[in-house]
Amino acid sequence: MPPIITSKPTKPRKQKGAGKRKHMTESSTSKIPKIKATHKIVLQALEIANLALKRVVTVGETIKALTEREVKELQASYAKSIDQSVSVILSLLVKRGSAFSPGRIGKHRYYGSKSILDPSDSLLPAIKSRRQRVLELVRRSVTELNRAVRVGDVIDYAAGSPEFGNIPSELITRDILGLVTTKAISLVSTIRGDERGFNLYLPSELDPVLYTPKEPLTWLELVAQTFSEVWADHEKEAKASGARPKPITTSQIRARLRSQPNPHSNLDDPQTVVSALIQLASTDYPLIRKIHREGERSVRWVPMGMLDEDIETVDSYASDIERISEAIDRAVKRLGRPVTSSDVQDEVDRDSSLRPAGKSNLVNVISEAAKETIWAKDLPRRPKVIRRVFRAGSIKDTSYYFNDAKSLPSAKSYVALRQLELTWEESGILEDLEGAKLCSLPTVATGRAMMAAAEINHILEGVVGLLKSNEMEESTREDALALRRKLNSALKDAKDKFSSYAPEDSNLHAQVVPEVSGWTAAELLPIISPLYTAARNIDRTSQLIPLLEKSIRRVPNPTYENRFASEARAAAEFLFDRTDALLYMALTFGGRECRLQARFARNELGLLRDPRFIFPALVSSDFHRRLIGVSCLAFLWSDEGNVQLKRLAVEDPDPGVRQSSLWAYWFSNNEDGWELINRRAQDDPDEIVWSFAQHVILESTQGSTKWEF
Repeated sequence: MPPIITSKPTKPRKQKGAGKRKHMTESSTSKIPKIKATHKIVLQALEIANLALKRVVTVGETIKALTEREVKELQASYAKSIDQSVSVILSLLVKRGSAFSPGRIGKHRYYGSKSILDPSDSLLPAIKSRRQRVLELVRRSVTELNRAVRVGDVIDYAAGSPEFGNIPSELITRDILGLVTTKAISLVSTIRGDERGFNLYLPSELDPVLYTPKEPLTWLELVAQTFSEVWADHEKEAKASGARPKPITTSQIRARLRSQPNPHSNLDDPQTVVSALIQLASTDYPLIRKIHREGERSVRWVPMGMLDEDIETVDSYASDIERISEAIDRAVKRLGRPVTSSDVQDEVDRDSSLRPAGKSNLVNVISEAAKETIWAKDLPRRPKVIRRVFRAGSIKDTSYYFNDAKSLPSAKSYVALRQLELTWEESGILEDLEGAKLCSLPTVATGRAMMAAAEINHILEGVVGLLKSNEMEESTREDALALRRKLNSALKDAKDKFSSYAPEDSNLHAQVVPEVSGWTAAELLPIISPLYTAARNIDRTSQLIPLLEKSIRRVPNPTYENRFASEARAAAEFLFDRTDALLYMALTFGGRECRLQARFARNELGLLRDPRFIFPALVSSDFHRRLIGVSCLAFLWSDEGNVQLKRLAVEDPDPGVRQSSLWAYWFSNNEDGWELINRRAQDDPDEIVWSFAQHVILESTQGSTKWEF
């Protein structure tokens, strides 16, 4: 045990000349110079790396053991790079005897600290050079794919292997080329390449015959093989019929490629097949060549070396667009009018050579043929140079097509007239005029007559405009004149009924508002789906149209632009009549009060959608007329109508009218509708009203909706 120090020791007196003698003694006994501070930093880093890796290490591994401060200190002390500085210092430490080096692997020398590792027992690590690793990588890639490989195949294998993932792709490429020079790897053959490369490599010890790929490796190789297969079929058919083989069309190549069990992803872009065929025809050693027919823009293909006199070009269509253009031309000539896709299908059924060869259905091919522009990947659409199909218009979502640009105005006039005829047939104006005489409210009957006259005038203006244009065929003009006579007769009937219905003492509006508020399918779906089970099971909002178009009236959308418009409402050509939709839902899914008011409103309103013709009934002394007026306003949503409903719910002398007004105001989506019901449940003097209001409150707390009352 060391002695216990009880007092502070006295500092010994320094004898004169003692320091100098000590220095002289040390200098005489030590022949090794003192290690520099920077060398000491590197030696410490070497020892740390040796301890961490438990082996001799490279310059780079030693640098990784340096702290950030130590790196800055070394950089400040030497003009060379940190790698060069540490390499020189390690060499000096070896000469000094503080470190040792067992040798190098490739370009990397390894070092060890004698205080950490035993030089006699510290061998070089079992590490292969990068070129040796790349050779092993090529061998494994060949084993994995069971064929000769391209540089891209080797790089992909390395990327998926942790063992080789740290080798940069550019060094793999360089080392493979170096291994070919040393004959460790053989260049087996070349192919029509892509971004993976066009040279096929194989380790020299393997037999190329066994490892030559049997299937196409690239998109160009696949297209070339497919072309050869299709051409062999053409030659076989020609030999069987004693004719010359027909050229191959791009669509035939595309169809054959798509028919394979696992179609290539490049087929998602139709232009890729065209581009591949162009490449095969434009290389230094082309496989195929293209041929043209006079006046045709479409391209067809034959093998290189085939002369024009050795092939058959009659009745040969270069694309599905050509086939459909011919079918439309025949259909127009046969029917003497613009044609629909059904008419074109009849022509295809008559001649199988007109049937599309690709996977696109007939309607899509017709639509593509009628477009004014063509599409190319990553480029804006550009106008077609040659057009043989033109869209003449549509009738109720059925498109009509024509084949002659000069006669296109007459074709469009034909379609426009058929649109007007269909609008008149489906308008129900004559039936509405007949039903107006059953109206309880004279002002509504008058409004219905005015509405009928306005609708007839609108259709009549369209017919007169077509007749003035002088662009119609004679048969179409005769049909237009017949429709004009019908409309003039109906207009006279509407004016006569207006004269008989209009009350003498009523200050009616001079004109009716013909606009109809409507909902798109997307706007109607969330409203009707909670009530209509079938509507909950649809995948697209457009599926709601065939589901309801026979039950709810559809009207033209005045803001319609085209079906590709960015704004959803502008893309809808027709809208669901909002009032008709509300009446349908009320009568189909509504409760007692809801159905009762819907029956009143439907019988009274007909096609009238202008609430101003209802307002006179609200001040009538007749209880029944006020009740009918309330029911109409419940389904003719308007700001002025809501004001009137709220007033009647509070002020009308008849409790039945107040109750109906209370429900109608709530039903009309007014924000304070619920507040009004709560007030009437407390303030209304008649039991019939406050009892109804309390019933609504009670049932609503249990999940009932306004449709259920």
